[in-house]
Formats: sequence, structure tokens, C-alpha cells
Amino acid sequence: MFATQQLRSEHKGITLMLGILAKICRRADSGHRINGRHLKEIVRFLEVFVNRCHLAKEEEALFPALEAVGIPREGGPIGTMFMDHERGRQMVAEMKSAVDLYETDPGASGRRFCAAVRQYTELLSAHMREESELVLALADCALSPEKQHDLATVFERLEKERIGEGKCEQFQDLLEALATIYGI
Repeated sequence: MFATQQLRSEHKGITLMLGILAKICRRADSGHRINGRHLKEIVRFLEVFVNRCHLAKEEEALFPALEAVGIPREGGPIGTMFMDHERGRQMVAEMKSAVDLYETDPGASGRRFCAAVRQYTELLSAHMREESELVLALADCALSPEKQHDLATVFERLEKERIGEGKCEQFQDLLEALATIYGI
């Protein structure tokens, strides 16, 4: 599998999680209590899978490969991607902070969590669309099949180092379970 195909596949899982989050926040907005364990698992997915694994593949492997073939970071799409990643990390930290307070103050922390979710969803949806339509499309044109395969090998190594063997499968199981629970 090409590296860009792997990233697009991961985007589908992340998009599914955003749908789950939207459903959870709609329920919270209508006065339903949110399952605190689900919130913790979701934040863990965002911190571990998205921030430590998916973004590492882009920042430490794909983007440098694109820079090496002349696609600029500063003033270009790669720089924008880095800025979005940092903003997303800040929003995930806000979600985590709200979840940490959920058991003691579900009303206020639930509202705070959902406010961060809405900002994150807006950011990430636009980010993944731009990344797919521009950055990954550039990579498909600019990187040879051999380089794509080399990057996919680097991605495998990063995944094992950052989240551990078998963790992606566990996160996939979590996504499927939550999608069923929340009717996505």
C-alpha cells in the first residue's frame, strides 16, 4: 500500500470518530448524560492514534519527503498543515481537561467538552479535505512508487514505536463499537 493510501484510510477512521463525537454532543445538548468511559476512550484515541501516530507519520516522514522534492514548508501547504496540527493538539488537550472534570461537574464540563469538539471537528474536517485534495495529491504526483513504499515502511515503524503493536486494531475495534452504540 502506498503511504498516501494509508493516510487516506486513517482519515476515514478519524472522520468516523468525528461523527461519533457529533452524535455524543447532540445527545448532551438535549440533556442526556454522556458515558464518561466513552469520553476517556475517545480522548485516548485522539491523543494516541491521531496525535502520536497519524500526525507523526505526516510530520516526520511525509512532509520532509515532500520538502525534499521542492514543496516548501514556509508559505506553502506543509506549513499550514503543521499549524493545523498544533491547533488540533490544543483542542484535544481542552477536551481532555473537560473529561477529567466530567464526573464531578458533568453539566459544565460536558458543555466545555462539546465546545472543543465542535472547534476540533470544524478544524479537522477542513484540514483533512485540504490535505487529501492538495498535499496527498501532490505526494501522489511528486513521489515515486518506490518512495511511497519506503514511506509506508517508515509509517509501520513509527506506528510500532508510537502506539505499540496491535494498537491500531484495538482502535479500529473501539471505532466500530462506538459507531454501533451511537448509531453512526
